[in-house]
Amino acid sequence: MRPPRVRLVGRSTRDRNPHGLEPGGCVRYAAQVHAAFGSTLLTHPAPPLQGLSPSLLSSSGPEPAAPAAPASASAAQALPPLDEALVFCNRYDAMGRREQRVERMVPPVFPSAPLPWVEILHLAPVLGEVPLGPWLEAAPAGIRGAGLQGWTRRAARGRVRPARSLPPWALLAELDVIFASDEDLEGHPGLLESLRGLPGRLLLTHGPFGSTAFESGREPRRIPTPRATSLDPTGAGDSFAAATLQGLARGMSLPAAAALGAEAGARCVEHRGLPPVSAFAGLSAGALRRIRPGSRCEPARPASPSTPPSSR
Repeated sequence: MRPPRVRLVGRSTRDRNPHGLEPGGCVRYAAQVHAAFGSTLLTHPAPPLQGLSPSLLSSSGPEPAAPAAPASASAAQALPPLDEALVFCNRYDAMGRREQRVERMVPPVFPSAPLPWVEILHLAPVLGEVPLGPWLEAAPAGIRGAGLQGWTRRAARGRVRPARSLPPWALLAELDVIFASDEDLEGHPGLLESLRGLPGRLLLTHGPFGSTAFESGREPRRIPTPRATSLDPTGAGDSFAAATLQGLARGMSLPAAAALGAEAGARCVEHRGLPPVSAFAGLSAGALRRIRPGSRCEPARPASPSTPPSSR
């Protein structure tokens, strides 16, 4: 089975910690997992993604893919220029709750033209930089998934605060799966109930306490988190989302795909900073063993214009 092609959208970041600036951002953590599954990555914009083989990267429309940094490169060498990355300062308390300050903002990421169909569209905004409508219109895919985090937050006087509004519900309803966390719901009363009313699937993560899978017409399913020695929780949700999308693209049920995502998230937290692709070795083989015979990459809803006839 050919690994699914992944269109990955979002800005990378520089995350300041006591050791200096390190590469970060939803797209960087997600890219490591997608690469572990052997997927070709079409990134928007196309940053140098640390530790990825150039053979895993492909150009994205008129934006050529930047050459990937070799695995032995330092974090500084793998970082994009300052004007291409969001810059954050992250602090965590004893309960793992994060306080973020924003040191630098960057422009939004828009599609420059209609794009070819791929198996997975993974929208991974960090701070509102990915406009949902234009990407849904320009980037058809078999499964369209998005992390809600970047649309629930805004920058205000150098701090990250709850956003005043979210993308229109009519657009969120076009997504096949939405990923959110308990932290994303803070400052948005009633958001969970509204998300559960959408026709797609919803995965709500609870940090070290697992996640909950919501599907229309079915009882919620609790997904436990594998035991892990947590050194750094950054990126766990992004790793979870990427592995879950890989499982869904291979025909796994939502709970089974989410269990795969939980394993990826557990492996992520066992590393300080950005984990190498090798940290997720073996996840792909586990997914292949759980595929239903004859399964295909399809949305959970009836066919829509986003899925080309040739994929049926």
